[in-house]
Amino acid sequence: MLTNDVWSYTWDAENRLVAAYSNTVCVVSNAYDYMSRRVLKVTPEALHTFVYDGWNVVAELTHTQTHTLTNLYVWGKDLSGNSPFSKERKDSFQVEGGTSNSQDGREPRKRRARRSRPTPKSPPNGESTR
Repeated sequence: MLTNDVWSYTWDAENRLVAAYSNTVCVVSNAYDYMSRRVLKVTPEALHTFVYDGWNVVAELTHTQTHTLTNLYVWGKDLSGNSPFSKERKDSFQVEGGTSNSQDGREPRKRRARRSRPTPKSPPNGESTR
């Protein structure tokens, strides 16, 4: 869709959104780098610059007439040691309504509690029991 009654859109040769107009007023325009990552977003209120580490956005700088705001993003393993891109996620999360689902659509694995075995006590003074 290029236009409707209010909005019109401009796309480039690689099918990336270049600009969106509302009633012929540019609301947002985007610029991309050679890897098709959005590196610049211009709105009437601000200029947004995106900084990448590979494909991951690590910083977003928002420049307005009065100040510059910096958002930093951290990528890596979560507290359970899973990568956010791992296909083998076994953890579950709580969703609204109280049901538990796995992130990859599979049922979460039930875990049994481990019983602690009593450890043999050593005799006082390091004496042998034999």
